[in-house]
Amino acid sequence: MTIARSFLVLGSICFLAGCQSAPQMVVVPSLRPSPPVAVTKSPKSNAPFGTVTDVRQSEAVKVYGLNRYVDPADPRMMHERHAVYRVEQQSSWVTRSRSRQGQVLLGPILGLHRPEYTPEPLPGETARELTEAKRGLQDSNKDLRAMRDSQEKLASNVQSLAEQTLDAQRKLTGAVAVLNERLKKLESQSMASPTPSVHTGAATRSDTDVLARSGE
Repeated sequence: MTIARSFLVLGSICFLAGCQSAPQMVVVPSLRPSPPVAVTKSPKSNAPFGTVTDVRQSEAVKVYGLNRYVDPADPRMMHERHAVYRVEQQSSWVTRSRSRQGQVLLGPILGLHRPEYTPEPLPGETARELTEAKRGLQDSNKDLRAMRDSQEKLASNVQSLAEQTLDAQRKLTGAVAVLNERLKKLESQSMASPTPSVHTGAATRSDTDVLARSGE
């Protein structure tokens, strides 16, 4: 019985193995991240139109706080503290660049920075520039001539002053020489003549005697 059961089990196993379908291979797709797609941005068109802040400047309002004050027209009235609003700057068009002071905004169409693309000057502008340049040269020549004349006058004044100084020095030297000669003569005369002290006393006495006798 046991042998028959074992054969029965083996037969059933073989039968089931023969009825089993063939294995199939299933390919599972790999979940890899897809590469990022480059999004090309459309270039901004340089339109000749700007924002409101670039074209129009708003008005500037400033507030002032006032304390109590007496009315200048009527001293019986006093005004309570209040605020006064004043328009400091009126709204206007923006004609100059804020980044570069003094540059006139011509817009992207007319504001060409390359020199080869600059428009040719008008005939009147060239003639006006030439006349202004000639006028500037004439003014500078006049200034140079005036400076040269002043320098020549200064040189002549200095020369005349030097000549006058030399003449005065010569005159002073001659006067000093004459004074020295006179002093030398006086010193020599005083050294040569003796002191007449006794003779002068006797002469004075004789003169007094003569005067006394004549008075008698």
